[in-house]
Amino acid sequence: LEAVEKELRTVNSACLLTRLRSLVEKFQGCGADLLTPCRHVTGSQMTCWIAWHLHEMNEVLRQVRMHITDHTPGSFTLSAIRGIPVNQLRPDSMLLEGAILAYLLLKRHSCITRLELGAKAVMVFSFPSLLSKALEGNTSLTEVHIGYGYKPVLFPSPHTSTLVSTTVAKLSLRLESLDASNLILDKEATTSIAKAVHGGKLRHLFLYNGMSTKLVAKLFFAIGASSNLTSLQFGGLEEFSICHAFYLADALIDSKTLRKLSIDCLEEDVVGVILGALDHNDSLEVLSLSDGDFSSISVLHDGIEALYRNKRLRSLTLSKVWLPDMAGPLIADVLLKNQSIEEVCLSANDFTDTGAGALAEALPHNFSLRCLDLSGCSLSMDSLSRFSEALARNSTAECVRLGAIDIPEDWVLSSPLTMGICARLQVTWNTRGLEEWAACLRQEKHPFPVLWVAWMNTAASSAVGGFFSALDPSSITELTIDFAGNVRPSCAAAVALFLQTTKTLRKLVVDV
Repeated sequence: LEAVEKELRTVNSACLLTRLRSLVEKFQGCGADLLTPCRHVTGSQMTCWIAWHLHEMNEVLRQVRMHITDHTPGSFTLSAIRGIPVNQLRPDSMLLEGAILAYLLLKRHSCITRLELGAKAVMVFSFPSLLSKALEGNTSLTEVHIGYGYKPVLFPSPHTSTLVSTTVAKLSLRLESLDASNLILDKEATTSIAKAVHGGKLRHLFLYNGMSTKLVAKLFFAIGASSNLTSLQFGGLEEFSICHAFYLADALIDSKTLRKLSIDCLEEDVVGVILGALDHNDSLEVLSLSDGDFSSISVLHDGIEALYRNKRLRSLTLSKVWLPDMAGPLIADVLLKNQSIEEVCLSANDFTDTGAGALAEALPHNFSLRCLDLSGCSLSMDSLSRFSEALARNSTAECVRLGAIDIPEDWVLSSPLTMGICARLQVTWNTRGLEEWAACLRQEKHPFPVLWVAWMNTAASSAVGGFFSALDPSSITELTIDFAGNVRPSCAAAVALFLQTTKTLRKLVVDV
């Protein structure tokens, strides 16, 4: 009580004591003693008593828009419920029981190993001091996520912002995963995270872009020398600057452990600089750069050339970074000279049929690529024809995603469709395309348990129904349906009928 009272100076002792007694009595009524110590022992089969009282816990935690779940036997996640605007919450005095319970769980229970909050989480926004006090003495958390979306937390005061950021940063020395993408880090917080990266157990790190150059230099030096960090992400409303990119390039040259790098919101030429660093990096396997300004073709050319020689990278995403058609032949050369890249995503760029055509020409000569994504680019039926022909001469690619292409109802491919082309070419089909695919399903063996299907708004409902009736209900394990436009009742009924008959489907994704 004394510890809680110290952090909640606006609440008088009598009110606080009443709330605490009410909380204890509430759990005593269902056979639980809230003050009983945690019974979780790392490495043992013993489970804490809260496992049998999750419903009662969540009834109280719902006050502060939180809930507790078990993610592995004996280990629990305390997380915020998303989507509740802060201005719709009750006054802090009405949330005391939930806040106290969250404090006790974090302070006293080693079975809580994962904490997931967000920019508008009640404990972050309304009870930052109490949250920080609970985290100060915590020794059991291995993952902390304070990040939903790209906006940083708008704390009531600079003091509370510094308090939460510093506390979370100091906690990172004991963490394996930290997502602080909603926190603005000062010098002290950045220093603590740099120490955790260099000498701690931290394997995954996700931070906000808006850091000063001096702090970035300190952090990236630690990243280059880290012996544990395998995943690094940056995002936010502020751009990842070209100066930061040069520090990161140096870190990539030195890094021996980093396997995954993802950065959103990039300044001009950042893409080319980071790609260029891969010429001297033999650890990175996944690289994702998205939502960036245009890169000059000379810088981009030098960066892409580094991919000729890097044989470690397996997945490359350059999405919404204004790649022009001139980049098409450069990336096509990579596919011809580098037989180790398995996934390439170039969605939402400035490619037209010219740039996509160069990639289609390279596809039959590449034997490592499993997935190529060109969705969201300005493509026409010409790209559809060329990739159809390319897939007919390539047996290793699992999917080529062209996305929404405006295909007239009277348009027909020059070459006949086969099951191997239809199942791997992800595009919005017209009526004729769906009918030909359905015919393939009825006539050919079906070695593709994972399917993606979409159709034009103008496609006949009978063609949609014919496609789903042709699907083998005992062979499909994963199905993605992309309703590119309005969902007609007849189409939804065809999908529902297939779901009623399927015996093997394990995963269904419906995009509307």
